[in-house]
Amino acid sequence: MYYFYVLQSRKNKKLYKGLTKDLKRRIAEHRRGDSDFTSRNGEPDLIFYEAYINKEDAKAAEEYF
Repeated sequence: MYYFYVLQSRKNKKLYKGLTKDLKRRIAEHRRGDSDFTSRNGEPDLIFYEAYINKEDAKAAEEYF
């Protein structure tokens, strides 16, 4: 299963979109500041996610967003 997700910075309201196979792990990484986005923009909130069976569909959703 693949996940398309959208985060919003609490600090400046900027959005980040991404893909992952492990949503729980990836969100934890973002909250620890282990990504470029969160190290620059502060702790995010998960505002949206969708699950897809294959990576191609998840990538299409990310590109559409």
